[in-house]
Amino acid sequence: MKRKTQSLNLLASLTLASLLLGFCITIPLLVSPRPLPVPTRASLPPPTTTPAPTAISAATVSILLLGVDSLTSYHPELESVWVISFIPGTSTYYFVGFSPDSIAIYSPTEEPGSLRQVYELDARMARGNEFMRDALHNLVPGMELPQAEVIYDRSIFCKAIGTLGGITLDGRSQSGQDVLDMRDALPPDPQIRLEFEEGVLRATLDAIRIHQWTPANVLAYFDLGQVWVPDYETVVKFSLSAPTTPEIILIQLAPLKGEEVP
Repeated sequence: MKRKTQSLNLLASLTLASLLLGFCITIPLLVSPRPLPVPTRASLPPPTTTPAPTAISAATVSILLLGVDSLTSYHPELESVWVISFIPGTSTYYFVGFSPDSIAIYSPTEEPGSLRQVYELDARMARGNEFMRDALHNLVPGMELPQAEVIYDRSIFCKAIGTLGGITLDGRSQSGQDVLDMRDALPPDPQIRLEFEEGVLRATLDAIRIHQWTPANVLAYFDLGQVWVPDYETVVKFSLSAPTTPEIILIQLAPLKGEEVP
């Protein structure tokens, strides 16, 4: 039981770190992009939800974290994309961050689109994040495709910052809203915002290391209002295979354009 509590504790902490990054790479758009056309492939398979996760083994466990403006919105807008991965039995975690405005190939029959547009297309087709996975693979070909997802919004972002008591940036303790304000003051350049986000991640990991985690506040973190795909139990199952003492944390910022994108 102690082992399971420690593992759940750790992945909750690291997932929290990813959630805190959510809105640092949002690019304010003056004009809404046109919706992507529905792919005209000769035969699309029947609509599906997120594919069932594979059994936990020596293979990489990968979880997709999607941040949107509001989970109560009729058409939530994508504002962040992160993938957290680990291999059971090792002590290494991998974080890969993507800009919602990165351009990627999501279908062999269609023009490339931004991740923001791809997310909207997946929502319109009600097929799960099928095209999002293809787009992420186009941006980072060697990355393990996610087996589960966590979706959150701005409100949850601020609550997550609050569970840590804030994070330290520029030598000062910052709340979730403080971080959003700092982000909003940045130039609307994807690379600048990605680099700022990496700084937020490192500050968050520092806060996690000194935070006093207990089973009660870990469970409270899991109840901030996130949407778990395919379900809460699956994400928790993955968490129980997480290393309890991460010795290496690797952070990668994905390119702003996928392979073979003109």
